Amino acid sequence: MFEHLGVALGLASLAGINLYLTTFVAGLAIRFNWIELASAHESLAVLGNEWVLAVAGTLMVVEFFADKVPWLDSGWDAVHTLLRPAGGVLLGMAALGDMDPKMLAIGGLLS
Repeated sequence: MFEHLGVALGLASLAGINLYLTTFVAGLAIRFNWIELASAHESLAVLGNEWVLAVAGTLMVVEFFADKVPWLDSGWDAVHTLLRPAGGVLLGMAALGDMDPKMLAIGGLLS
């Protein structure tokens, strides 16, 4: 039980700092078998999907460059003040197991 909570809180906390980097690195680790997912965390295997990696990687690069332009950085951070916690919640819920499809749909709308 505590190991599940640890994975969920770890992913959620990191996503609160940098959502796309967390998703991208976790996806790479899963895709290239740098880590072995326990059966309880098989729902995180979707992070290794090539589409998820492509979108997370692209947004990670966009965020890196957006951070260098003062007015763009402020706008990016304003929007992502809402998206980072929502993404963290979704990653945490995925780490804890099966998600209700309604929650997945709401998370997709928020992101």
